[in-house]
Amino acid sequence: MDDDLIVRNGVLRNDIKQKVDLAIKDGKIAEISPKISGKDPTELDAGGNLVDCYQLTEMPKK
Repeated sequence: MDDDLIVRNGVLRNDIKQKVDLAIKDGKIAEISPKISGKDPTELDAGGNLVDCYQLTEMPKK
């Protein structure tokens, strides 16, 4: 996968019981899945905490 960032083990507001991975590409959410395969240069482990998707997509570009 060729994403800018993968956030692993996050929870979203609509389902706080399920952990998901989120892939961010070009400032937009590219994928939300229980498990995104592969490894990207930048990965964060949310540790089961709530993920604020708005803040992720507003991250400054490298």
